[in-house]
Amino acid sequence: MENKICPSCKTENEPEYSYCKNCGNPLSSPESHKPTAYEQQNENNGGAFIDGNPIDKVATFVGKNADKILPKFIKINQGGSKVQWCWPPFLWGFFLGPIGVAIWFLYRKMYKPACIFGAISVVSSYIVAFANHFFGITGNADDILDGYLNSFMYGRQFNLEEFLQMFTSREMIITNIMNTYENLINLACALIAGLFAIYIYKKHTAKKISLFRPISGDPNYIKIGLAANGGTSVGAAILGFIIISVIASIPSIIFSTIKLAEVMYRL
Repeated sequence: MENKICPSCKTENEPEYSYCKNCGNPLSSPESHKPTAYEQQNENNGGAFIDGNPIDKVATFVGKNADKILPKFIKINQGGSKVQWCWPPFLWGFFLGPIGVAIWFLYRKMYKPACIFGAISVVSSYIVAFANHFFGITGNADDILDGYLNSFMYGRQFNLEEFLQMFTSREMIITNIMNTYENLINLACALIAGLFAIYIYKKHTAKKISLFRPISGDPNYIKIGLAANGGTSVGAAILGFIIISVIASIPSIIFSTIKLAEVMYRL
């Protein structure tokens, strides 16, 4: 589909927009458009629009920290770039990996991107669990090194050749590969979230608000609906974290059970 040109200000808009992202006027011909109560309430708001939605309605939908998020929305509209840095999703991803990014999206009620990052977290955990099981890895690189150094401190004679062999052993190499893999996944998810989370949130906000544009009911009802559909949800974030964590831990639980059964069988 071709981009739509606003008949009022001549701004080029994406095909999915029904209202101009610059001036907020409908992109259909004036003759075929019947103003709704939503538009009538905001026709004198001074032209403050984000993606064709009055800025006060966007603020109502965003809710908490709207004063920090809305200026980023406006910068994206003005600059035409999808990149706008946001610290919260980056920090969640940096410290917790993709599950941390999923938590932030769930907190902002963006369930589709939350599911994507949650799936990345689960798949990553499965890969590590399968690698550890089938290659016989019992710990990470730090645990292996600490074990050797502790035995040396408690009287074991230091052997350089043995020490070097430990670093070149299959267990240590695979362990380092898995650790590096996890760190890269975590960093990549954190950077993607930090760079594009605001753009994703802006698109999500425009789409959700557009559902209320055709409504000709009480403006107060529309405002309540925007606040209910937007805002934040601590409960969704906590519940999502629990669900993702449980699903991600299934292979580890199964493999631990198998190892325990093998030990009990030998006894």
